[in-house]
Amino acid sequence: MKTPAETRIGAPFQATTKQREFAHHWHDPACRIVLIGGAIRSGKTQAAGRLLVETAVEQPSTYLVARLTYRELEDSTKKVLLHGDGSVPALIPAELVDQYRASDNLVRLKTGSDILFRSLDEPGKLLNLTLGGVFVDQIEELDLGDAGERIFDTLLGRMSDPRGPRKLMAVANPASTLHWAYRRLVNEASRDEGARYVHVSMRDNAEHLPADYVAAMEATRATRPFWFRSFVLGEWGAFEGAAFTEFDPAVHVVEPFELPSGWERFESMDHGANNPTAWLLWAVDYEGNLVVADEYYSPGLISRHAPEIIRRRKQWWENGQGNTCWADPSVFARHGLETRLGDPASIATEYADFRIGLSPANNDRKAGYLRLCELLHIEPGRITPPWSPISDSASGAPRLYLFSSCKHLIEQLKSAPVAADSVDAGEAVEPKWASAHGHAVDAARYGALSRPAPSEEPPPPLTDERAEALRRSFEAEQEEEAEAEWERLY
Repeated sequence: MKTPAETRIGAPFQATTKQREFAHHWHDPACRIVLIGGAIRSGKTQAAGRLLVETAVEQPSTYLVARLTYRELEDSTKKVLLHGDGSVPALIPAELVDQYRASDNLVRLKTGSDILFRSLDEPGKLLNLTLGGVFVDQIEELDLGDAGERIFDTLLGRMSDPRGPRKLMAVANPASTLHWAYRRLVNEASRDEGARYVHVSMRDNAEHLPADYVAAMEATRATRPFWFRSFVLGEWGAFEGAAFTEFDPAVHVVEPFELPSGWERFESMDHGANNPTAWLLWAVDYEGNLVVADEYYSPGLISRHAPEIIRRRKQWWENGQGNTCWADPSVFARHGLETRLGDPASIATEYADFRIGLSPANNDRKAGYLRLCELLHIEPGRITPPWSPISDSASGAPRLYLFSSCKHLIEQLKSAPVAADSVDAGEAVEPKWASAHGHAVDAARYGALSRPAPSEEPPPPLTDERAEALRRSFEAEQEEEAEAEWERLY
């Protein structure tokens, strides 16, 4: 018979404020998934491991501790739970262990719970498990596409043991905002129902770290800004090798406002057959500032895209008909069919059937990338427009702004990597990334390379005072002309 001492987890464990917030979500009946993510050395793994062990003590069941590869699992997560980390003791106290089978990667607790350690690089091994709870360490290491998301869904599907809480906890370092983990677990607008996110910075755990270590990490603000933003502040989407280093939502993203009727408008599009189609609506003000004011982003057929583009055009164009839509020149390639009139068919002719005319854009990837960089660059001395999110123009202003509703383009500008090892190295967005994830950025470079001129500012309204001034000016000009003619003749 077990005594209370045999099933109690001993001190010390001084939880930080963020660790307590993480535990609060875990114990919330409405929460099914909780992710703690952010900076390194912020106590993420310690918090998750401690919480899993406490749960295994209180609710005997089978629990899974997992990471992408076995080597990473063995060297980090498993070590923290069984042997401790630095001055922090093992999260599973030796007196709580009834049996440890290294060959099976299984720890059996005296409370009756089993804790399994598994890697996720062979997801087929997960299919025979019946689990009461799951802890995934460094979930961002899973593939950011469908393959990684399928593993995540497989884990959710294995939590059917009624003895356990049937919940999943995860730890993550910040990664690309295009990672499915960001979409499903972090972003408030899109995350799964029942999912919670706790963000941590290194500063949240600074009291438990050596002072000189904290000082060294804080110093990277100036020497390694991307490292600082990612691994000290814990920001998603901040990484070395970013293509658009000057893009800053605080500077370039504006809340939607009514576009003046005199601003010129145009469109750009990156059509996708197997990938999403991205369509953007642009406007240019009287000073040459560009605003991306609308975005359509969706997979599907032209018969789906065209009606939605037409609907949006009615919001932005006075006659409901768009003027110029710049598109990848490949949409004009013939694909062996004919139109109803017997002409060679292409993607462009299919859009034309819906009365959406396309114009071939400049598809120079390097030129498009550099043009976007130029537009995002804060030009010293440039005056900020009145609708800019920043009012102080002492440091200058960019020429490109985005409505906050253009969420895909915003996320892709934050996450796009620059090409590192191809002929475009350092001079274009990484082509494989662009092909898989960068369709809004591609549409943006088509629009940017159209190089629109500033809109022509209409004359001021004709008030009585201005009409009188114009009359006097006209009369004075007539008198001068008459005098000049008199002098010429006489």
